Amino acid sequence: MDDKSSSNIIIAIYKGYKRYKVFNVSQRLLTWIVVINSALIIGCLIFFISFTFQWAYNWKLSEENKTLQKEILQLKK
Repeated sequence: MDDKSSSNIIIAIYKGYKRYKVFNVSQRLLTWIVVINSALIIGCLIFFISFTFQWAYNWKLSEENKTLQKEILQLKK
């Protein structure tokens, strides 16, 4: 069996020269935190890209719609 201390990671947070807090985190938990955080960042990036694309596409369609409406009004005259 593996030793319990080898599966734990110690994280220390320093404020200035004083040690502020010390966390004893298991390696599995830290791995899951990194995986979930990476998935959230990638998901937000995909959402932002798709939102930007959809916004630009809608803007282009509205501009085309305005020109088509002007042409239809000219044809009716």
